[in-house]
Amino acid sequence: MLLSGGFITTFACGAASIAVLLAFARMQRSVKARGGAPLLDMGLIAQPGFAAGCLLVMLVFSTASAMFLCYALLVQTGFGLDALTAGLIFAPASVGFVAGSMAAPRLVNRFGTPAIAVAALLYGGPPRP
Repeated sequence: MLLSGGFITTFACGAASIAVLLAFARMQRSVKARGGAPLLDMGLIAQPGFAAGCLLVMLVFSTASAMFLCYALLVQTGFGLDALTAGLIFAPASVGFVAGSMAAPRLVNRFGTPAIAVAALLYGGPPRP
């Protein structure tokens, strides 16, 4: 059966996340309508650049988490390393990710938005056969 076990949980969590997102958007609009300061101005989502940036950030972080999880499992089960060593292997990548995130605004100011595309290509690495 296609929808059993983990699949049902995955779809249920996906549906719940959409419901929570819609409730959050409605609440933020309500706060703004009452003259308050919303956490996120929903008018930003209407801007194509902002919306595309949000989508890209979501895709990057969702794939990065999965990639690090798979690599950590590989070095533990495949190469027989302990959890601490597996974590320490990825520590430099975390430091580089933070450093790149801190440098990104300056790089975009200096080189423009193509710097984001170059950084994304570098992050993704070379194509695999």
